Amino acid sequence: MVVPDVRKPVRRIGRGDAAMLAMLVTIWGLVVLAIDPVGDFPLNDDWSYGLAVKYLVVDGHLRFTDWLSVPLITQVLWGALFTNFRPGSPWLQPWG
Repeated sequence: MVVPDVRKPVRRIGRGDAAMLAMLVTIWGLVVLAIDPVGDFPLNDDWSYGLAVKYLVVDGHLRFTDWLSVPLITQVLWGALFTNFRPGSPWLQPWG
């Protein structure tokens, strides 16, 4: 009985592939330099948690937005604790 060779040949990276990879990395680096993504700013759904903390600190009421998937009371209380010590927090500046 003869067993067929089922190993696939290894594809090597050619010059064209390396050039495309170098181009993608260069474009990505230029975009990062142009945008300069450094700082303390909310990402994705962070604004909804920050808004819940704002409601607690400014209004004194525990309110959640409809955007939150689950009510995270502990995280909001924890955020409010540190926001009270830092009234000029960048999380409250858009509403302050």
